[in-house]
Amino acid sequence: MSAPRPVQDEILEEVKVSLQRIEAESKGNQDPFTRLEILSYISSLLSGVTQDEIYSNTPMRSTLQKYKLKSAAETLLKALQKTSLPPALSLAILAEPENSVFDKKVNGVYYTDFRLAEYLAGQLSASWLPGTKIVDPACGTGILLVAVVLKLSNGKKNLADRILREAICGADLSKGALNGAKIALSSLAKSIGTVRLLGNRLRCMDSLLVLRNGWQDVAPKGFDYVIGNPPWEKLKITRHEWLQSTGVKRSYGESYSGIVELSGLKNKLLDLQKYGEALDTNFLVQGNGERDLYKLFVELSTILAKPNGRIGLIVPAGLIRAQGTSNLRAHVFSNCSEFDFAILDNRPRFFGIDTRFKFLTLHATLGKNRPMQPIRINQLGYGRTSITLQNRVPITRAGLSKIRPDLSVPEVKSIAEWRLFKKMSENGVRMGDALWNPQFTREVDMTQDSENFMHEAGTERVPLLEGRMVHQYRFSAKRHIEGTGRKALWQWQETDSVKNIRPQYYFPKTKLSSHILKRISSKRAGFCDISGQTNERTMLSARIPQYVVCGNKVPTVMFPHAHENEDVFIDAWIGIVNSFAFDWLLRRVATTTVNFFLLLDLPMPKSSPTSLIGRKIGVLSETISNNPELSLWQRAEYRAEIEWLALKGYSLGVSELEMVLKDFPLLDRRQPPLPGEKRSTITRDFVLLRACENIGGISESKIRNLRGRVDVARCLGAIPFIPSDSGAF
Repeated sequence: MSAPRPVQDEILEEVKVSLQRIEAESKGNQDPFTRLEILSYISSLLSGVTQDEIYSNTPMRSTLQKYKLKSAAETLLKALQKTSLPPALSLAILAEPENSVFDKKVNGVYYTDFRLAEYLAGQLSASWLPGTKIVDPACGTGILLVAVVLKLSNGKKNLADRILREAICGADLSKGALNGAKIALSSLAKSIGTVRLLGNRLRCMDSLLVLRNGWQDVAPKGFDYVIGNPPWEKLKITRHEWLQSTGVKRSYGESYSGIVELSGLKNKLLDLQKYGEALDTNFLVQGNGERDLYKLFVELSTILAKPNGRIGLIVPAGLIRAQGTSNLRAHVFSNCSEFDFAILDNRPRFFGIDTRFKFLTLHATLGKNRPMQPIRINQLGYGRTSITLQNRVPITRAGLSKIRPDLSVPEVKSIAEWRLFKKMSENGVRMGDALWNPQFTREVDMTQDSENFMHEAGTERVPLLEGRMVHQYRFSAKRHIEGTGRKALWQWQETDSVKNIRPQYYFPKTKLSSHILKRISSKRAGFCDISGQTNERTMLSARIPQYVVCGNKVPTVMFPHAHENEDVFIDAWIGIVNSFAFDWLLRRVATTTVNFFLLLDLPMPKSSPTSLIGRKIGVLSETISNNPELSLWQRAEYRAEIEWLALKGYSLGVSELEMVLKDFPLLDRRQPPLPGEKRSTITRDFVLLRACENIGGISESKIRNLRGRVDVARCLGAIPFIPSDSGAF
C-alpha cells in the first residue's frame, strides 16, 4: 500500500513550495542552510530576538543576500499566518531535515504530526508550576516541546518565555534537527538570555546511552514531564534495506540472484551489535528478541521521570499487545499509578506510512506507592486540524490480569465491548492450554528458501501456498497469473482442488527437511498471517491438503496430542476460528498480522472438539472444506450453523452476536442491497436469523422481520458469506 500524504504537508504546501523555490535560487538546489536561515529570520520576527542569535549554532550560512533573506522571511511569515497552524508549530514542521526512505526505515524517524503534538501536550497538565522540568529525549525539531509551551502558557508571552528559560530540555542525535528545534522554540521567546539558555539545554547526544547523567546539571532528581515520539524501528538492517540505501531499485520479495552484497553491510551490522550490547547494560525489562528503539525509550522515560512525574509518548501499539513487550508492560503498569492510552491508526494521515499502522498516545503518572487507578482506554475524535477526547473505557488491573496474564490490553471501544471480551474469556479456555494445545509451524521461508523456488511443476516438486491464496475454508482461493513479489498478479478462482492449484512457485521435495516432508504428508490447518483488524475478515483459515507446502505467511496447525482425534480437532479449530465470534476477539488484539502468540492467548469455547458441539462444528467445517460441489447457499447454511454453535460454545446470546457483527462493516459489498438501502446486509441478517431460530429467547416479530429481509435479498440474488474480493455475484 502506498504511503499517504500527511495532512500538515497539505496545509503548508504553499509555504513549502515557496521555500523550495528560494532554496533553488540560492544554490541551484535544495539547501538546508538556506531553509534554516530563512526560518530563523521568521523566528526572529515573531520573537524580537535578533536572527544572528537564533542562528548562532548553525555551522554554515546560505548564499542568500540580506535583503533577499528579509524579504523571503516576511513573505513566508504572512503565508504562515494565513494557515490554521500556530507559527511556532509550522516552523518545527518546516525545519524537519529531509530523510531518505532508508533513513526512515532504519532509524524509525517519522516527525510528529501537529495534531498529535497538541493532543499529547494537552493531556499532561492544565497549568504551569514554577520549578517544573520538561524533557523530550528524542526531540527532533521540537514540535512536542513547542506544543507543551503553547499549552502551558495559554497565549501569555511572558509565561512562555519563563517556561522556555526554566523548563524546556531536549536531546537528539541530529544537529540539523536540534537547530530546527531551537528556531521553532525561540519564536516563543522574548529575550536573548532565554534563547541562550534554551540553546544550552538542546543537546546533541544519545539519550539511550547517557540516561540521567546527561541532565544532572538541569534535573538531578528527574523530570516532571517526559514527552516524546521516539524512533519506532528495530536495531537491525536487512539486506533488502541495505541494497535500497545504496541505490539498488528493487521490490520486497524479489530474488537476490546476481546481486553482490556490499562489504559495508557487514561493518554496519557489527556497529549495530556493539551498540546493542552497550544498551543492554542500561535497560533491564526489554525482554527477548530484537532490540526495538521505542521499547528502549519507554523504559528510558520511567528512568528520566521523577517520582510522581508524568510521561506522554507516541509509540507503536505493540507496547500493549506484543509478546516481546510483556516485561516492559509489567514494569510500566507496576510503576505507574495512572495509565491511559488511545489506539490510533494512520487513516487521518498523521504520517507518510501505511494507513493501517496502529500506534498509541499514552499518558502515565509514576507512583508505585500510590493507589493504582484503572487503566483507561481513550476514544478520540479526529479532525483535519485537531484531535478531541470523546470517551474513556476503564479497565481494572485485577480484571485485566485475570483474563490476560501477560497484561496485553484488548482494543475495546466501550464498556459493553470490554464486558463482552471479558465474558468470552471467562467462558472460554485459552487456546494454548491443554485442551487445544495447537502445534504451529512455518514450513518454508519465502526469503531464506527463495533460491529453491521453481516456476514449473514437476514430479518431485510440490505446490507452494502463499498467504494471499488462503481464505476462509479455501486453501487456493487465488491463482497466480504473472509477475513476482509485490508486482505479482493474482486472480480469484471459484473452487479448490489440488489439481487446480496455480501457485507462483513450486518447491523441490529434496530441499525439504525430513520433519517438513512428514508434515506435508498429513492433513493440517493453515491460516493467512498477514491480515488486519479492519479487513473484511481478519482470520482466514483453511484445511491444507497433503503434498502441498506452505510459505511462512501461511503457518500450519496440527494437534498431535489428540492422536486418533486429530482430524476432529483440525476441522473444529477451522470452524471456530473462522466464526464471527472468534474473529471479533482476534480483532481486539491484532493489527496487521495474526501471529502464534496472539492466537495462543485467545479463548476458545470450553467444549472439547470431541464434545457434541465440537463434533458438529467439525463435521460442518469438514463438509464445507472438502465438497466444492456444494451450492453457495448450502455452504451458507452450514456456515450459519457453525456461527450459532460457536456462539453457544462461548455462552453468548443473540444480542451479543449483534454487537459482534457490527465490527464487520465491509461484508457483502458486492451483493445487491435491499430496495432503499445503500449496502447489502445479507450475511448479517442470515446469521442472525439462524441464531434466533436455534438459540431462542427472541420475539417472533424479530424473526419474521429477519426472515423477510433474507427472502427478499435472496430473490435479488444476494448470497451470504461471499468475500467481496471474489468479484460480483
